[in-house]
Amino acid sequence: LRRLANAFARRVSHEKPGGIDGKMRHAFRLALGREASAEEIGLAKRKLGPLAKRDGSQALQAFCHALFNAAEFIYVD
Repeated sequence: LRRLANAFARRVSHEKPGGIDGKMRHAFRLALGREASAEEIGLAKRKLGPLAKRDGSQALQAFCHALFNAAEFIYVD
């Protein structure tokens, strides 16, 4: 799953250059088929903020890994 999340993060970075906010929103849209709420992005930024300051690509990889583990991604409603 980690390899898939890393590949997804590379795709997101390629499709959406720029800051981590836009990349997280793009990843969310691709993975879950909906827009992320301000609360969801805020939570992700608080949790990944220190890592994003050191290494944005690792923060995006961790975010994509978390998306792939979300119940919304795993279970079809």
